[in-house]
Amino acid sequence: MSEKGRRQRRAREYDEDDSRSEGSEESAASHSSTSPRGREFADEALEDKLGMAVDALSEKRATTREGALHTICTVLTLKYVPDLLEERIQTLSDAVKKSISKSGVEGDGAAKALALASLTLGHGHLSNMFQIIKELARDPAFPPSNKSAVIDALAVLVLMEEQDPGQKLEWLTFAEGIFSERKQDEGVAKSSVNLWGVIATEIDVRYLHDSFDQYIAAHERLLSHESTEVRISAGENIGIIFEMMDDTDSTYDNKDGLIEKLGDLAADASRHNKGKKDAAKSQRMAFKELLATIEDSASPSHRLTIRKMEYTLTSWASWKRLNLIKYFLNEGLSVHLEQNEHVQSCLSLDVVAEAPERPTGQNKRVQQLIQQRVDKLRTKSLSTERDKRSSSRHLEED
Repeated sequence: MSEKGRRQRRAREYDEDDSRSEGSEESAASHSSTSPRGREFADEALEDKLGMAVDALSEKRATTREGALHTICTVLTLKYVPDLLEERIQTLSDAVKKSISKSGVEGDGAAKALALASLTLGHGHLSNMFQIIKELARDPAFPPSNKSAVIDALAVLVLMEEQDPGQKLEWLTFAEGIFSERKQDEGVAKSSVNLWGVIATEIDVRYLHDSFDQYIAAHERLLSHESTEVRISAGENIGIIFEMMDDTDSTYDNKDGLIEKLGDLAADASRHNKGKKDAAKSQRMAFKELLATIEDSASPSHRLTIRKMEYTLTSWASWKRLNLIKYFLNEGLSVHLEQNEHVQSCLSLDVVAEAPERPTGQNKRVQQLIQQRVDKLRTKSLSTERDKRSSSRHLEED
């Protein structure tokens, strides 16, 4: 039997299996590694399951393609399988290119599958998707919910794919162009603001410092947006910019006005989020931390505990990246933090230490030693960066 014939047979088998289970839709949460479904993914032949799902993407029935994308996303979320995926990436890429332009469930599934494939394989495999995503994100006829999904996927691609500074600056302008549009959809606005923040963490400060005032002013306008999520995301981006400004001794002309606005948002979060206690709490915490960064150059501190492992993030840049990666990986975050070198390298986690439920004196001492070692490495890194900047300035003067 030819390879094409085998693919068609596998797709039919997948289609039959999908029709038997139709009506019993499962969420990603039900696929945790400790659930029966999670154990099924651990025990069965992942190669066959992933292969059947990829082949099913060429089927004519939309529900079959949607089910196949759901399976692909579940496998790539809960398992780190770069070798299996790399064998199928060209077929998957061709299929996703067709599905991602569809509205509704299929388009959303294709965007998520694209992001997860990029997180799994890293750079060098999906740069051919940039153009179609750019077109869809700017298409006024493309549904806003699907547009938001492709922009979120674009953020992962930019994070994972290698591009020169000029290309990244173009994406920065692209993102700002979207969130600056009048009467922009809230979901699209939030995704494009997040995209801007992720891109900014990927660009050397030398290419940005002349435009700091412009960038902060653009985000300061978003602090009055009706969406809490847009306001918080814009605030996080301002935090990223001020971290860069600290590295270059730059200042913002309207700093006092910005501090006053942030103080109002932090103090009166309930007024800005009537009837939404969780949103009010999130806004209050975010802007209090941002005020500390702007007024005192204080770094934010966020702890993430997974499987008794404690991770501490001490920058707005790492927090922005984590939120993006956590959004896509969900229950699979712990697996990828442990096994996926691409995820590990882009998060710049400061501390990786075991966090037992009842830490003993010895365990505390071990953690203290680890922290001291991290502090020394951080100090050395900052010193090296300062030397580089100093050398760069001397070269420019010469």
